[in-house]
Amino acid sequence: MASVIQGCHINPGDIDIWVACEADVEQVVNCFREQLPEDAIITTIEENWVSSLTQPTVTFQIDRSDWTLGRVYINSVKIDIAYAVIREMESYIPGMGLWENGPDIGDLIKFISVNESVIPVVPLEVQLQTNYLRGIESRIAAITDKFRTDGYDDALLRYCLEQHHYKKFSDDFKK
Repeated sequence: MASVIQGCHINPGDIDIWVACEADVEQVVNCFREQLPEDAIITTIEENWVSSLTQPTVTFQIDRSDWTLGRVYINSVKIDIAYAVIREMESYIPGMGLWENGPDIGDLIKFISVNESVIPVVPLEVQLQTNYLRGIESRIAAITDKFRTDGYDDALLRYCLEQHHYKKFSDDFKK
């Protein structure tokens, strides 16, 4: 959704809300309390788990990170509320690929005005790395098109992208 807010023409498929601390996940899920089922029908994240009154959040591990997740559906739109922390903290090395949900993202957040509201978003330069990692060519193209129209922060892009992704972007951008 942050890509759309920044002007990219994509269909995000869901809304991801990243929070600053683990307790905030349940607090945000509780905003949707009236839409939650009493109990979760699906009990594992692999089976498309959903928040319920009895289990508003679920915790799990992926690689070196610990996650707390809440998930609600409003009018068939999936909303994930998440907090993640890396167990083995390493300093980020520029040019090695910045993780958009990692601890180094906080200082890079942009604030976009939308209909008299200010929304914090992950910059497109960072999202480009995520989409290269996921191999989502349509989103890479949409972000690249946006950069062609509005420009981009080359220093931030070099900082965020893996070196081979930066080279691919640079080659594709010239086309």
